[in-house]
Amino acid sequence: MLGSMNEMKPTQGVMIHVQDDVKRFIGKDIDSPIINMYQKAFNDIAWNVEKMSRLEEIVLQQRCMKEDLNIKLSFLREYVYARCPFYRRDKATKDIRVIVSRIDLIYPNRIPSLDELSNDEEFMTRAKYKLIIAMRDEFVETSAKYWNEYD
Repeated sequence: MLGSMNEMKPTQGVMIHVQDDVKRFIGKDIDSPIINMYQKAFNDIAWNVEKMSRLEEIVLQQRCMKEDLNIKLSFLREYVYARCPFYRRDKATKDIRVIVSRIDLIYPNRIPSLDELSNDEEFMTRAKYKLIIAMRDEFVETSAKYWNEYD
């Protein structure tokens, strides 16, 4: 639960969409002298804005990994998936998903409900472990890309 109204979600950034917002703000109004001044002013800072947005992605990923993971389970075909909030700028969804297990391997001779699995400490530990590994791998890749481009 978020504390105050001003607190941001762990997947919500500030700089991440600035370039898209500027393009949308300018729109089709490219013949205006004031818009041309605005575009030039933005072009002067665009590299730093992009650098900040890439740093922001790293910060958001760190925050997601530090949060108490809000794990949601789902069935898809013969598998149980787990997901939790996680930011990746190139993905539309603000979560990360992993396969935890094939359904038939969890309990012999029966299919558990999602509630039953959510209350199964051993199963949830496995789900959390797989999510943390997936988040860590994404974080390492995101960090490496940043340092290769901006250091």
